[in-house]
Amino acid sequence: MTIPLKEIDEDKLYTDLGYRYQYLCDFIGITEEDIKLIHGSASVLGPKVEGLVDAVYDQLFAFSCTKKVFFKERGKHDGPSEDKATLEDYDLKKPQIGMRKSSLKRFIVRLVTKPYDGDMLNELDRMGRIHTPKRWQNFHQRGAYSHAGSYGFPSR
Repeated sequence: MTIPLKEIDEDKLYTDLGYRYQYLCDFIGITEEDIKLIHGSASVLGPKVEGLVDAVYDQLFAFSCTKKVFFKERGKHDGPSEDKATLEDYDLKKPQIGMRKSSLKRFIVRLVTKPYDGDMLNELDRMGRIHTPKRWQNFHQRGAYSHAGSYGFPSR
């Protein structure tokens, strides 16, 4: 079976959020029906958001390479008393982690309750920029990575 080639305007991927969003939906295979299902999950997921976020951070703190990301940022959020902290004793009770957990909770709630419109796309783009390493922040450099996280979701 031959899959038809979809022509993509690569320059437009980096200048038009709506175009990039539609491309990613097509690439991953997300449909309007999927989005309705995501929004329909709000009543079930809502009460579980706290536990879900706790589980995410438990997992992030279980591996040195992911825990280190937060440890490196401790001085910005946790105060000077954390200067002598070690990676091993840095824990989930720190102010930075509380702030980040709250942010993730709000993000999850937004994903399942708000429309996927221009405001959402701008927020997703802003968050993507914040969470993209500086070496990839040039649009064309990060272009090859813009959908790398979706490779685990083939639509077949």
